[in-house]
Amino acid sequence: MLRLQGEMIRGGTSKCWIFDHQAVAATGVDADTLLLAAYNAADPRQIDGVGGASSTTSKAAIVRMSAEPGVDVEYAFAQVGIGDERVEWASNCGNCATAVALYAVHNGLVPVTSESTTVRMLNVNTGARLTGTIPTPGRTAPDEGTAAVPGTAALGVPVLLGFEDPAGSTTGRTLPTGRALDTLSGPTGRVEASLVDAGAPAALFEAKAFGLQGTESLAEFAAALPALTVLRRQAALAMGLAKEHDPVSHAVPKVGVLARPAPYRTSDGTPVGEDDHDLAVRMVSMHAPHRRSASPQPSPWPPRPPSPAASPTA
Repeated sequence: MLRLQGEMIRGGTSKCWIFDHQAVAATGVDADTLLLAAYNAADPRQIDGVGGASSTTSKAAIVRMSAEPGVDVEYAFAQVGIGDERVEWASNCGNCATAVALYAVHNGLVPVTSESTTVRMLNVNTGARLTGTIPTPGRTAPDEGTAAVPGTAALGVPVLLGFEDPAGSTTGRTLPTGRALDTLSGPTGRVEASLVDAGAPAALFEAKAFGLQGTESLAEFAAALPALTVLRRQAALAMGLAKEHDPVSHAVPKVGVLARPAPYRTSDGTPVGEDDHDLAVRMVSMHAPHRRSASPQPSPWPPRPPSPAASPTA
């Protein structure tokens, strides 16, 4: 039996398993094979794996110290399939980035020398550079905190996440097509979309194009998923994220619908007033409505020994 040690950390509203790159490389097994087995990706219930059968609980990051100037740690983000034996390596996840920062502090990948510690990170999937700042009172790495994130019940350690120059991190341009507004062909006709690459590629549509207000329940929003799935593919082609004969990606670009603010209730029943937000947003995560809003490629890191890393600085 193959054994691989990992650490599970909730980052924001996602559960992320963190694995050390050197430990993954030492198995001699490629990362896709390891993750598909660990998560029991073939089963939509993931009952024999560490996943939770939802897009927010089927995530992983492989981490190592970095030799890159100005970077402390590098990580590869993986979105593991659910009932689908594929691992998506084409994107990034801000939630998991906060987990990576906390992991780096806990495991001594950055020195803790003051009352707060900033971890400088490189997402190798997209080339994005991020920072995660964590309170380290008494120069110690915290195990518990009092930060609350809407959509979660437990409190946790606060991590202040920052993106350094996120424009065009995947495609090289904030507007990959060169236009602020594009028209895509959906199953019921042509739909206007904003195709944006800022932190992560996204295809954004006006909710009313699907007969929505942006405040629907998850079940009501699910009715738009077939059309949005088709449009995601069209957006990927238009943004240069995929070619015509590539396998269909279920993670890239991110897809969402937007509307003017209106009163609504969150998925846990909490009322939100019209004056409490600027935009009503519903996002799609993999094949399902994302419960918390805010083309398949090989792993960026084959299982090989990492190159020597310079000592990081906070």
